[in-house]
Amino acid sequence: MKFDHNIEGFVLLFYRKGGTTAARGGLVITTVLAISLILPVFGSSQAGPPSRPDTQVLVGEAPQTVAAPPLVEQQIDLVGLDQSIVAQSQSAVLASFEEDLDHSHEGRSHDVEFLPLAPAASEPHAEHVDQLTNLEPVLATRSANTKPFTLVGITSAEPFAEGARVLVRVEEESGWTSWTPLQISIDQPDGEEARNIRYGTEPLLTNLATSVEVRIDTPDGVEVTQPSMVLLDSPTIKSDASIPNPDLDGSTSGPLSTVAASTISAPMPAIITRSEWGADESLRRSGPRFAPTIKAAFIHHTASKSNYSPEQAPAQMRNLYTYFTKGLRYSDMAYNFIVDRFGRLYEGRGGGMDQAVVGGHTAGFNDQTFAISALGNFQTFKPNDPEMAGIIDSVSSLLAWKLSMNHRDPNGQISLMSDSSAGTSQYEPGQTASTLVVSGHGDVGSTSCPGKHLEAQLPAIRAAAGAKMGASMINPTAMPADWGEGLPVRITAATNAPLAWNLSIRSQCGDVVRSLAGGQGEPGQLGIDWDKKNDAGAPVPPGTYTVTMNSTGNGETLYPWIGQARVLATEDSPADPCAPPEVFSLTGSGYGHGVGLSQWGARAMANAGMDATSIVSYYYQGTQVIPVQDDMEISVNVEYQKTRVDMQSEALDPSGGALEVSVGGVVVQGSPADIFQFRDTSGQVEVVKISGGVSAVVGVGPSATARPVGATLVHVTNKGKGLSATGSRFRYGYIEVTPITANGIVKLNAVNRLRLHDEYLYGVAEVSNSWPDAALQAQVLAARTYALSKIDAGLRKSCNCHLDDGYGPFSDQAFAGWSKQASVQGERWVNAVNVTTTAPNVGLAILKDGKAIKAFYSSSNGGASQSVADAWGGEGLPYAVSVPDPYSVDSSNPNASWTQVITQAEAAQAFGVAGIWQLAVTERFASGAVKTLAATLADGSVITKTGNEMRSSLGLKSNYVTAIDGSAGVSAVVEPPSERSVALRTAPRADQPAGKTMKVKAKVRPAKKGLRVWLQQRVGEEWKILAKKRTKAKGKVTFKIKDPWPPASTQIYRVVTTKKKVVVGASEELAIGVVPSVKSRTVFLNSPANVTKADGKRVVIKAKMRPKKKGLKVWGQVLVSGDPATGEWRTIRKTRTKAKGKIVFKVKKKEVPPVGVTYIYRLLVVDDRQAAGVSPLVTVTVR
Repeated sequence: MKFDHNIEGFVLLFYRKGGTTAARGGLVITTVLAISLILPVFGSSQAGPPSRPDTQVLVGEAPQTVAAPPLVEQQIDLVGLDQSIVAQSQSAVLASFEEDLDHSHEGRSHDVEFLPLAPAASEPHAEHVDQLTNLEPVLATRSANTKPFTLVGITSAEPFAEGARVLVRVEEESGWTSWTPLQISIDQPDGEEARNIRYGTEPLLTNLATSVEVRIDTPDGVEVTQPSMVLLDSPTIKSDASIPNPDLDGSTSGPLSTVAASTISAPMPAIITRSEWGADESLRRSGPRFAPTIKAAFIHHTASKSNYSPEQAPAQMRNLYTYFTKGLRYSDMAYNFIVDRFGRLYEGRGGGMDQAVVGGHTAGFNDQTFAISALGNFQTFKPNDPEMAGIIDSVSSLLAWKLSMNHRDPNGQISLMSDSSAGTSQYEPGQTASTLVVSGHGDVGSTSCPGKHLEAQLPAIRAAAGAKMGASMINPTAMPADWGEGLPVRITAATNAPLAWNLSIRSQCGDVVRSLAGGQGEPGQLGIDWDKKNDAGAPVPPGTYTVTMNSTGNGETLYPWIGQARVLATEDSPADPCAPPEVFSLTGSGYGHGVGLSQWGARAMANAGMDATSIVSYYYQGTQVIPVQDDMEISVNVEYQKTRVDMQSEALDPSGGALEVSVGGVVVQGSPADIFQFRDTSGQVEVVKISGGVSAVVGVGPSATARPVGATLVHVTNKGKGLSATGSRFRYGYIEVTPITANGIVKLNAVNRLRLHDEYLYGVAEVSNSWPDAALQAQVLAARTYALSKIDAGLRKSCNCHLDDGYGPFSDQAFAGWSKQASVQGERWVNAVNVTTTAPNVGLAILKDGKAIKAFYSSSNGGASQSVADAWGGEGLPYAVSVPDPYSVDSSNPNASWTQVITQAEAAQAFGVAGIWQLAVTERFASGAVKTLAATLADGSVITKTGNEMRSSLGLKSNYVTAIDGSAGVSAVVEPPSERSVALRTAPRADQPAGKTMKVKAKVRPAKKGLRVWLQQRVGEEWKILAKKRTKAKGKVTFKIKDPWPPASTQIYRVVTTKKKVVVGASEELAIGVVPSVKSRTVFLNSPANVTKADGKRVVIKAKMRPKKKGLKVWGQVLVSGDPATGEWRTIRKTRTKAKGKIVFKVKKKEVPPVGVTYIYRLLVVDDRQAAGVSPLVTVTVR
């Protein structure tokens, strides 16, 4: 099957009781009641929190693995600007600034730790008065009577505007707390993980609360995109109390995971594991990513409450983990490790504490680093001396262990290359930061993190870590000789103690080719030369070799170092016995994307006796098959972007028939002997009739239609195929030809407009007519439902159609028109369509919550269907999840198992490299489909492709690859070419919403990190530079176009790579059609359109808007010159729509016309800078 794969995918609120899901205008508040704490905060400890009968702390019980408490989620729609809340919070805002300036609350565990009202990218000690200027409240609301919570955080679909301020207060049993400003979160992942995240504040921990008020101010009233509030509650459980305090004198006394190895330099310290603090592993959104090494560590703080007890700290961990995964949609905890105020270390992001797990903590620098975050707000909280000593001891022990394993000096410096400018990063992608190996977040980001009280301890932490590392080997590396020269490979490192070492060198075949041993009497620079010969004294072939060095010093065993040494080719190099394989043999199953119904699976189910309803209900979980009206018109694109469209009638029986063509008010008919040609003429459609070899122009118009009259088919084709081609015959409805502009060029589209109920479905050509009845009927149900979902989505402007015929440009379900109905056993398909109808205008469809689902389907899967989220990203759909499907691999399916041989040249071309030594599946989805395919290169480096990229670039039948078995073959010692090319990784689209950020991705080949690339936009005949970046390690680059504009336009972009400011490689042009991104609204007057007023009286204009939505901007405008249609309108003031879409606009006395003068007013509804609706005119005359 071919069809569309595009899944479409705080303001203060008022939320009533109950934990329900509401939808108001698209703004969503997510309330997650999960796992929470009891904290004596906000000065309300005297009364105590509301009772929680199942919560208890039992001190002294034996440690046990924690079972995470159940997670409850609520989504709340937030909208509104309650002026009473704005007024109440304003004085509290000013007071909170004064409170923060003198830090009079420090050391008082029951007071609010006021966070500074700082912009997202500025220091919290910035001038407070400046922070209050140019900020306008955009949301102020109350959420009352929620379920109890102990954490609140605010998130948004897009980054908060720079300088935005978020304030919250909560209602506890003792009453409402003070207003507290929340810092905008400065942590952020990179790469794929960052694609679907939400942006948010740091969370606020509270006593048990049941109501919350939120206020958001932004510069000049910039709206927040889909704001959401996250509420969490994690009860303290009995095992929390059994986690002991840290062992600062070398002994342990509790359930802490540790490695006891007295002979190992810098052993692993005691760390509380994820299972011990109660991580719910089901919340992780994807598996971990790994870097090849660790180069540096960043110290953070969570900027949350600091006055927790030892028993409450694990519950804080659970709260933070849930906030990151459910609220901000990170794949896991942002930080690799956390330390609480008592010095206890916790495992953060999963994947292995001894591994180089890529975190989500320091935007631009998550790769090859790790982060330790202190639990609390260390900008305002200063631990007492014993607590601070415990933090320093634990953090330095962790640093010593991790840095020893990766051979880094905690007192040294390192160069890191940024791969993102997101979050608070000070560096653009490709820029290099020279920073300390142990740095605070603020050393590379515009932030005060980890807080002034912890930042002051960084020198002591570095010194303690260095002392604990003992004998060390720092920054070892293997340096290859220059190309073609006979110099040795040199292994270098810095040491701080005399060392004894032994070195083993292995080829790509895995054989040890050379063993070396030696010692160093004094600390300093260590240099070991390998002459590129094996133990027998013969030269080794060119290629990549694995170097393993083990060493001891001062009676300690150092962590081994494993690196890569590359031997380059010379003229007399011996042949490489480990050359890359000639071919790769890929074995797999299935055909297509694997989402939803498997057509071959449905066939096997039908043969097993299942009916159509049972089949579709299995594939589309939680749905119902229900009769729905389906006699509406559907528009199917049958010819796309053609220079000419030809049509001819074809009689179905001896009575004949005719083709009736209408254009520009002229209607003519043609017999089967006549040909009609539709051509573009200056953006209009010209129709030419050819009869008896004579051509005559019928007419010209903005569009033209062709309709069969009598027992006639319409044969539609294009200039390239000719009317002699088979297929493309249509019996029902009519064909409309319209000029469409794409890529700045006007071409013709032909659309068949016909009834969905039967006329369209008779022509859907997805499965064989010979299949069992139940399989045919299941296909009809899926096809009807898919078509209904496309009608619900509206006409695509790029084609003036709902969907295409399966052959481009969108690859929707296949539509063959009359050819399907007239094919062999076509009556069986027609009968299947008819059986699934219940009335002349009603057919059975697959519904979820009363709405037609997006009924995706494919030929077959590999034994389990893919979820929408796995196949195409995004949040997924509740009915399109992965389900086991043994029927899809039934032996009757010709693609139940397949083998495809990929040559070395094909694989290398797909990855854009000279040669590939190994292909391996490194990640799979739950369905078994490939998530990541890795290619190992000659130098040992690895580049990856997603499963979808793999299928596309290698031309595979599906992503369900089960085995890869390569055989040895040709040499691949090739110098890289000097020229470069740029390939777009973003497809053209015709429906980019105006003003919504879009990404343009490209890849430069040959791949190299740090190449200069520009994003350009065509303006007239010139190319304008929009942004400059550098490529990442794999030659990849991603640009963000933050504001595609204006609506109803086509913008042309390209990506170029440059050398000395000269373009040396350019991508093809990328055409992006920009469409309005807001819903059209109708505005009705509820007050008179003609008003006569006495002098001095104000005017009130009342209106209502449909569809209704609260909170949209409304501009009150007065006509200052010209006529209303083309004249100049001036905006006099702005307001917003109220509940139920009501609008009340008060014209102030100074805005009312003078006596004897008539003014004309109107109300303009504005949504995301776009006019969504306008009211009728209102004339006001003053007597």
